[in-house]
Amino acid sequence: MSTLGSDADGLRQASVAIALEGLAARVAKAFRREGLRAILIKGPALGEWLYPGEVRPYSDVDLLVRPHDRPVAERILGELGFARVAIDVLPHDRPHHARTWIASGGAAVDLHHTLVGVEAPPETVWDVLANETGWLKLGDGNIEVLSLAGGALVVVLHAAQHGPGVEPPLEDLRRVLERLSLEEWRRVRELAARLEALPAFGAGLRLLPSGRAVAIELDLPEKVAVETLLRSTSAPTMALAFDWLARTHGFRRKARFLGRKIAPQPEFMRAWTPLARRGRLGLAAAYVWRVTSLAVHAGPAYVAWRRARRVARTREDARSEPGTGERPSH
Repeated sequence: MSTLGSDADGLRQASVAIALEGLAARVAKAFRREGLRAILIKGPALGEWLYPGEVRPYSDVDLLVRPHDRPVAERILGELGFARVAIDVLPHDRPHHARTWIASGGAAVDLHHTLVGVEAPPETVWDVLANETGWLKLGDGNIEVLSLAGGALVVVLHAAQHGPGVEPPLEDLRRVLERLSLEEWRRVRELAARLEALPAFGAGLRLLPSGRAVAIELDLPEKVAVETLLRSTSAPTMALAFDWLARTHGFRRKARFLGRKIAPQPEFMRAWTPLARRGRLGLAAAYVWRVTSLAVHAGPAYVAWRRARRVARTREDARSEPGTGERPSH
């Protein structure tokens, strides 16, 4: 029985992968017709490299576009039958690295302008990564993908984003660590530095023992942002909201942030839960459920955020003490 189930899962994953590869090729082709570049940063780009002869499960298409090209790219996605997901369009909410567009059949495209863990402006992200690409044959055409160094950086940052509680990014990280030499990792470090992503890069590597050894060799900083700590330790999702609130300046902006969290727009609620799609009573019940859910999860999330802040400050204090600085570069 387990074998049959495993075979069925494998067939399902393979069919999803084939469908998403076709989707990626179709969207990239539509972009090129309009003179837009789009770089495939995950999915088939990683599968071809890290999972030769295997099926790497994935659920969407991740494309990086030049920031000022995003309006045209979104217009094209709309013309292709995609609709933007309301859950990621709230003003005064968390910082976003991508916008999600979904087709009627459920297939999704994440249109990236940056990566989680990167502090450099989106324009810099594009300028750096657009010079780190090659081509991958996909379907009946080719699609632009990241170089070995760029792809490795994406894998490490993705692992840091999801932490030890999510296995697929960790498996990607294991395989990258098996494939790259120390000299190649130094090249990845250069990219991370140019993107102002060294703290998240270090946090991602340190999720695995072999990665910790690489982080030591690369002399990566121990200092890390609170958000990166929360992500890389799989803290409650709501803990991130406390960090975003703390980083929001001004009473009015903080009030708007809280208001959007407690009582979002109906479009958000309908994307958040099917209950809100059941007419006015369903929408009202969804708001009650949201307030209840926030109240239940607020305590553990707040504790996790406070703990992350203490760890971040401890690392910063240790780094500034005489005799405890980072090891000199070789």
